[in-house]
Amino acid sequence: MPPLADQLPALLPRILAWANTQAADISRQGTPLNAAGLALASRVGVAEPERIRIGIVPTVPAPEDPELRQLAMEQNLIGPHTAGLTVGYGIFIVEGPPDVAIAGARVSARVSI
Repeated sequence: MPPLADQLPALLPRILAWANTQAADISRQGTPLNAAGLALASRVGVAEPERIRIGIVPTVPAPEDPELRQLAMEQNLIGPHTAGLTVGYGIFIVEGPPDVAIAGARVSARVSI
C-alpha cells in the first residue's frame, strides 16, 4: 500500500464528504450545550459555541466506505476503543459509565449537556 501522503489527494474528497455528513447529522440530532457548557466553550475560545451539538452514541460512527473505514482503523482514528470524535461543531461521545473524566472535568452522559 502506498504511503498515506500519496493516497490523500484521492481520498480527501471522500473523507470530507463523510465528515460533512456526520457533522450535518449531529447538528440535526445532537443536544446543544447547557449554560455551563456554553460558558466553558467560550472560555476556551470556541467560535460560536451555540452551534455545538453533543451526540451520545453506542460507538463512534465509522465510514461505510470500506477503504475509508480501513484507513480510519489503521491510523487509529476510529476503532473499538474510540471514546469520542469531533466533526465540525458536532461531538460524538460513546456511551459508557455514567461519569467519565475528560481532561480533568467530570462529565455525565445522564445530565443535560
